[in-house]
Amino acid sequence: HDMEIKMFSRTGKSIWIWSRGKVVERDENDLPIRVVGTHLDITERKKTEIRTEAVLVLGQKQSEETVDSLLRIALEYMIQLTSSEWATIRMASTNGNVQEL
Repeated sequence: HDMEIKMFSRTGKSIWIWSRGKVVERDENDLPIRVVGTHLDITERKKTEIRTEAVLVLGQKQSEETVDSLLRIALEYMIQLTSSEWATIRMASTNGNVQEL
């Protein structure tokens, strides 16, 4: 196998792992009896990919979307980067009104 998966560390922090492995020995019924492979932490690479995608998407949509819409898109990317389960944006206007998106 060769896959990228999101897992939780012992401390509960979410991390991205690149998992690779293959069967190196099988029994007489062709069932695997020995598998070797590696797990590699690729969290920083995945965060870079998410940041790059966010910049590209926000740049493309900048002229066609409202400020509220752009902030919502940015918020979705921030949630991915921080592994949060929730987030909110509050916008304060110059007249003191606060709007929650």
